[in-house]
Amino acid sequence: LNLKNQFLSFRAAMAVYGIGDIDKGEEITLKTGTWHTGSSMVRPTPAHTPLVSSFVRLKMEGGRILKARVALTGIEKRRLTKPETDLLIDQELTNGLIQKYAKNISEQYDGFDDFKGKADYRKSMISVTLERALQEAKHG
Repeated sequence: LNLKNQFLSFRAAMAVYGIGDIDKGEEITLKTGTWHTGSSMVRPTPAHTPLVSSFVRLKMEGGRILKARVALTGIEKRRLTKPETDLLIDQELTNGLIQKYAKNISEQYDGFDDFKGKADYRKSMISVTLERALQEAKHG
């Protein structure tokens, strides 16, 4: 199974676990350990492929973020996007930090227009899904 540009949401979820494309016959084991995870998607209907999605995985200790992985879909055409996480590292995961990071990330990308949605809508929804995913990781 080589996913290339198909199944971007699945690839994004795998990316936060450090797994790239899967070769035929390769087995996968996902170990969450003490990492906090979260995800959020915007879809036209529950049966549709997500328009945009955000996946996060945080290694936390004493309320501070030690390591972070973030993967997004739908902000760049036919791409899985793995934005920088430097703003999160060695910070306490507060609501203020979550909002600041989500806004910062959505401002870094132009988005794109297609029949599913406009660039501005995609940028707004990436911010929303990223906030939701980080909130889920915070409480999970």
